[in-house]
Amino acid sequence: MIKRRGLSSVIGMIFLVVVLSSTIGYFTYGVNLIESLNDQIVIKSMETQNKIKESFDLSTVQIVNGKFNITLQNTGDLPINIARLWVKNVTDNTWPLQNFTVNKIVTPGEILTNVGQDVGLFALDTQAYDLKFVTERGNSKEFSVNAPGQQPLDIRLIALPQTVSDGFLTTLLMTVTNNMTNNNILLNLAPEMQTIQTTGTASYELISNVTPLQISSLAKGNTEYFTWTYKISGDVGNTVIFTTALQNGFPQNTASAQVTVNDVLLAQQSSTTLALNSGVNSPNKDQLVFHSETNNTPSGEYQMFSGDVDNGGMTISVETDNPKFFTNDGIAVSIPAGNWNASLTYYSSPFPDSLSDNNSDNMVLHFEGNISPIDSTGNTANHILGSGSNMPTYGASSGPHNSGAFSFNGNDYIELNSENENRVDSSPDTTALWFKGDDVAGSQILYRAYSANEYYEIGLQSDDNVYFTYLTQSGQTPTLCETSGGDYDNGNWQFITVVRATDHSCLLYINGTSVGITTTGSGSSSVSVSNIFVGAEDDTPNNGFNGVIDDIFHWNNYALSSSEIADLYASNYGDSAHLVTVSMNKTDENGVFKSNIVTDVAYPLKFLDGMENNDFLSSFNYTAFIANSVNFTSSERLVFGMNDVTGLDLNMRIDDTSLTGNPANSFLQYPSTSDIFASYLTFTASSNIGITVYNVGPSSIWLTYEGTRLTFEDVVSSNTYAAVILSGNSTTNGGVITSTQDSIAFPFNDILNLEFSTAKNPPATTGSTGLIPAGTYDMNLHITGYDINGKSITRTISFGLVTVT
Repeated sequence: MIKRRGLSSVIGMIFLVVVLSSTIGYFTYGVNLIESLNDQIVIKSMETQNKIKESFDLSTVQIVNGKFNITLQNTGDLPINIARLWVKNVTDNTWPLQNFTVNKIVTPGEILTNVGQDVGLFALDTQAYDLKFVTERGNSKEFSVNAPGQQPLDIRLIALPQTVSDGFLTTLLMTVTNNMTNNNILLNLAPEMQTIQTTGTASYELISNVTPLQISSLAKGNTEYFTWTYKISGDVGNTVIFTTALQNGFPQNTASAQVTVNDVLLAQQSSTTLALNSGVNSPNKDQLVFHSETNNTPSGEYQMFSGDVDNGGMTISVETDNPKFFTNDGIAVSIPAGNWNASLTYYSSPFPDSLSDNNSDNMVLHFEGNISPIDSTGNTANHILGSGSNMPTYGASSGPHNSGAFSFNGNDYIELNSENENRVDSSPDTTALWFKGDDVAGSQILYRAYSANEYYEIGLQSDDNVYFTYLTQSGQTPTLCETSGGDYDNGNWQFITVVRATDHSCLLYINGTSVGITTTGSGSSSVSVSNIFVGAEDDTPNNGFNGVIDDIFHWNNYALSSSEIADLYASNYGDSAHLVTVSMNKTDENGVFKSNIVTDVAYPLKFLDGMENNDFLSSFNYTAFIANSVNFTSSERLVFGMNDVTGLDLNMRIDDTSLTGNPANSFLQYPSTSDIFASYLTFTASSNIGITVYNVGPSSIWLTYEGTRLTFEDVVSSNTYAAVILSGNSTTNGGVITSTQDSIAFPFNDILNLEFSTAKNPPATTGSTGLIPAGTYDMNLHITGYDINGKSITRTISFGLVTVT
């Protein structure tokens, strides 16, 4: 018998191996499946987290050359791929819903520009659109783009001031707020002045047309402002009614403002008016405010005393006026040693005198902040400070005159928006700028305006010379001006000016001197321009500049002369824009010189840009340390004087009630002392006192008997006196105010003549008991009342030191 147990054992072991192998295989498969599932869960979780971290916003949107030009910013923590753009025309329902591939990546914190310019979508700025951006991770952002005529907007018009004297100016401020529903963005808002209405003999004259002419876009909830300036003339009570709207706006969506002609107010009248309506605090007693009045000064100079500003304002040209400001005599004043400081509110003339009449069709860029360039003329806008890592570096004092400037590293650029005032087109034109170049290999572009086949270019050649060239027609010969044998990328500041006086000529100036060799070109009569870059050829960028650039000027339709170029080169747009001799002297009561306190010859004052409207936007200080005390007898005066030496004209603002914050009105501050210079106001002790105020709004108010007083404090004995209000006779609402007839209505846009009793201690409406004696007093007007909403009003207005006889 054959034994088969060995074979059975073998077969059994085989089955055991098979079973174990199957079990192990199944276990491995399960483990791998679980691991794969875990990986998928982790990946899905990471994708979800990344989607949450993804965030972007729309910065600006325009329609340029019939296409959307959209700027997006990555506000999240991860790079974003903007995958698609969906667009629906909600004005034209025959338009199908469309989507376009964008496929552009923007890193965190950076911006993506020109979105929509390279897709096959054409848009009209008179129609409304719904747009939706979708990212690769599936996030989306929706917004709407509307024309101003789609629905009414919040439009308001304010006249500043609403009451003017015959022949004075008023500024009209139009505000437009995007109060549309949803996330709507408005495009191309342009204001218009409708038919102006007048009453009586009133007339108007346009002094400054609307600025800006147009706003390219207005986001939901934002407000933009437009201003006009008019000169108003007429008899008292005449009115001019202005009405504004938006071009192509919603029908009847208008706003109106009325300007009324009233009497010229005395100094103390308009001071009271300002404080009553705007709540300006009186200045410190050691601040001598520069006033515009000239009466009772030695020879018609300006007044200077510690009282509230009290006039509609005056602009003084230091170049032509060489102003002097006098204190009044009558009080002895002792001033300790220390710093004297003159806070000067002014704007600098944008050009030297030779160019003052040639600045209407141009562009001026002063780099005074780490922001996109702002055209000081207001003629151009929407310029871009590079993109992402290609943005130049700002230096607050790195310019040729310690002014702000931008540094370029060969990969940076500034893109200027092409507009009528910088588009070159036909001759003549002029471009000028400051540059400081680093010595690097290859050519470098400073300024380039171009289209597909035509260009207008300023730069440095590889041999360190500078050049100016332009081409007016493809296939023709470019015009070229270039220096020879120069070294202009040597780390020194250079001022380059190029002039295209005729169609195919050029002139090149370095530091105000004509240089260069000219090659005359051929072609058409104009250069077609759609793009303008500073510091590079384009946004790639190619042929990038290495160095610093400041103060870019461009004139369309004007060729600067050699003398004008020399004047522009000599102008300082930094710390020493104005050299002025400042002096402070002691005189007798007749203005005859007695002694000098300090004289600083050719003191430098910095450039303050007034922008397109010549506004007073900031101030600059003159400071002198006086080592000894300065003492004035009661028959002596202090005079502060300014004499122009050289530089741009300095236009200083004084006595302006509209300057209520920063900057304030121009003033001189001396070291703190208890003594106060006298003002120029005089009252008679035995006569009632008249004060006139006017209410410029925004609403009617009621003046009350209780608390409305004139107070006088003796500067020697500290004795005090008060005058009680007796009546208030307005042009439309007369009346007596007493303790039993408590309030007088003071309508909006009205004039109120207030009469006070003689000043006494204790105060009384009649009699002479406790009558104020002759002397010098610190006088203040205190007004109390309430407005139409029942809210209390309290104002105190300083008149400084007054004389009582």
